[in-house]
Amino acid sequence: GGGAVGSVGAGAEGSDVDAGTVLEATLQRLRGNLQRAAERQARCEAERESIVERSGAREALQAVLPASAWEAALVCAHAPLLDVQRLGEAAVQVGEAKLVPEVALLEGDLRRMAQGVMDGRFEGGGATGHRAEACEECRLLAHPDTKIRQLARVRGQAASEESSADQQLRFLGSLRDTFQAQEDDAVECPMCLAEAKPREMSILPCGHRFHRTCTESAVASNGHCPLPACRRPAPASLVTHVGEHWPAFCQAVGPLRRRFGSKIAKVLERIKAAKGKIAYSM
Repeated sequence: GGGAVGSVGAGAEGSDVDAGTVLEATLQRLRGNLQRAAERQARCEAERESIVERSGAREALQAVLPASAWEAALVCAHAPLLDVQRLGEAAVQVGEAKLVPEVALLEGDLRRMAQGVMDGRFEGGGATGHRAEACEECRLLAHPDTKIRQLARVRGQAASEESSADQQLRFLGSLRDTFQAQEDDAVECPMCLAEAKPREMSILPCGHRFHRTCTESAVASNGHCPLPACRRPAPASLVTHVGEHWPAFCQAVGPLRRRFGSKIAKVLERIKAAKGKIAYSM
């Protein structure tokens, strides 16, 4: 907690970029990380579902048409997913009904689609003869569990990154809101429900903020956020006590911004700059 505050202040020192700007840039970066991690998880899940659907359809087709096992594997590896799902559902129905005419129709559809793969009408078709050792899609479908385990690992990594970015985002967002508040503003503590000044609060790594005394009591007794909906770990070393950093942060964001807020401060800074230019020209 304290390290995060220190890095924000250090980024502004000796430059034209103040702590508030550095903090907003960090929040923007974390939002990007959060979105990318969520997108990676979604891609992994979509690919996993595709593998499961294709594998299931292949098994259903091979059970009904054992003589066309090669065609079933070829089509399920390369044909569009909707076509594969349709064939798989038809195979299940044909297998249950055990009607010879329907079996012949299904076999005809399967052979036509297999020929389409060989002619290159589908992505990945017609290039290698589709032997399992030479075709990535066929090899993947022949051993789906290997790919599914790999996707689970990647998705787990992305979920961990998403959780980390989300926690940092919550913490820094709470930090920004606390330090951008006016010194006399009232903030309600979720634990004791009493009001306190911003500098009297403490911020946990999860981003929730409480009275310093409430925070120290909760962390000492259970080591995690006291809110039932959160309960994330909150070691004492990672708790940020706002009062310890208030003077440095106020100085880092600039006196005008602390007193009037960012929008009014920009106007006042421009007025001051304009007055300076007029005085210099005279």
